[in-house]
Amino acid sequence: MTGSVAAAGDGAVCSRAVVAEHGERGAGAVRRLAVVGGRGERGAGAISAVAGVAVFLVFLLLAVQVLVHLFATSAVSAAAFDAARLASGADGGGAAAARGHGLTVLGGFAGDVRAFDVAVGADSVTVHVVADSPALLPEALARVLGAAGIDRTVTVRREGPVCTGAC
Repeated sequence: MTGSVAAAGDGAVCSRAVVAEHGERGAGAVRRLAVVGGRGERGAGAISAVAGVAVFLVFLLLAVQVLVHLFATSAVSAAAFDAARLASGADGGGAAAARGHGLTVLGGFAGDVRAFDVAVGADSVTVHVVADSPALLPEALARVLGAAGIDRTVTVRREGPVCTGAC
């Protein structure tokens, strides 16, 4: 064999040293060595592993965002209900006291509250809370997923003495 490259069988290419080492034992032996020692698929496992890890991390981030948003929504709903309960009491806690209590219940999350309105009517109390969701995703993506903000309205009936006869 002359030249630096020899063709073996069905298109596998190997160096002259491999052909010289194995002599003329057949094209099958050379072909096996050329395919095993070739660089065609080297690193393919690492690329798919990195892609798999990236997809896993994206799904994990999405799941964490959903859980954090659900927790924040639950906390806002609980604070709104607690404030409405306080304002509707027979002792007349008042709208200002109910608002202060609701913001206290929210704790550190109270800084993300944009509006905390307490409206005391003749028969009911309505508390409307608007807050930013703690975002782990970019705001544009959170808006598409519906997790950019929290808007809750709670209405409860007012408590008071009931007169069944002469009061």
